[in-house]
Amino acid sequence: MIKLIGLTGGIVSGKSQAAAFFQEEGVPVIGMDAVGHELLQHDTAIKDALVGMFGSGILDGERPSREKIGRLVFQDQEALKKLNALLHPAIAQETVRRARALEQDGHGVVLIEAALFAEDYEKESWLDGLILISAPEALRIERLQKSRSMSLPEIRQRMAQQADPEKKRPLADRVIHNDKSQEDLRRQVQEAARELLCRFPRRKS
Repeated sequence: MIKLIGLTGGIVSGKSQAAAFFQEEGVPVIGMDAVGHELLQHDTAIKDALVGMFGSGILDGERPSREKIGRLVFQDQEALKKLNALLHPAIAQETVRRARALEQDGHGVVLIEAALFAEDYEKESWLDGLILISAPEALRIERLQKSRSMSLPEIRQRMAQQADPEKKRPLADRVIHNDKSQEDLRRQVQEAARELLCRFPRRKS
């Protein structure tokens, strides 16, 4: 059976870049954020539940707007919890379905990229492992200021909405440190990818 390995990290930790490097090394990656976006756009049951929860003001035409929903939950922790309680199980189910399709294609392992793993500091029961992309908070703040022109109070608020990534460290089977160069990150990913593909090789047709 295909192994599902979580890939997580705090905001601008380099998780998405690491995911791209893993794919270059032949390890497939499913992004739960992209899965969630597709469900928002095409799943009518989720749309109806969101409208019932937050009102029709979240719609952009006939479809839920991520931007409007984001603004609504940005400063409301209870609304954010309700949103995650609705979306997370559906996203997880669709993610597992896509992983099984990769298994049918012969893959032995797939990375599941998400920011919300282990928000309660417990490992997702459906994952077989967890990789944490770690970067110091000061460096992540610097990256946000440069890449998104956010003020320090905005950054602090955004970070407060996520679980402290370093508290996920005890749950991680591997920690990749992204506090140096892109090449250093690539080197660590290559090492991790080789190990994964050795342990869980692709099935030959």
